[in-house]
Amino acid sequence: TEKSDVYGFGVVLFELITGRSAISTNCNGERVPLVKLVRPELMRKDIKVIIDPRLQGQCDINSIRMVAETAMTCTEEKSVIRPTMTEVVAHLKEAMEIERSRKTSGSGKKWAFSAYSSSFGKTSSSATRTSNADSNIYPSA
Repeated sequence: TEKSDVYGFGVVLFELITGRSAISTNCNGERVPLVKLVRPELMRKDIKVIIDPRLQGQCDINSIRMVAETAMTCTEEKSVIRPTMTEVVAHLKEAMEIERSRKTSGSGKKWAFSAYSSSFGKTSSSATRTSNADSNIYPSA
């Protein structure tokens, strides 16, 4: 279903940001889903802990934050909370615009945090639909 695809896309976004695979090893050596490792760090607003070191200095922290917030909403346990792919694309375009403006201006705070406020916390009309398939695949909270 579309909401299952959105979840999977969120996992891919986390893989890109962290440089880790969808199933990763935690500090105890256990193999766990990357989403379970990353979401708690982002809930604590500790984005620098999860970012792939190879991205440091290559991307604006604010654009990475936007991608991470997008991935967070995509990987919500309840499918009705997840955005549509149209909403995901719109958010990723905003992140790309931050990168474009940074590169064309030659300036920008590469690793400075902003008070970015996500538009994803709001309920959309698409969030009122449910999917039985999603509820079987992804547990509801």
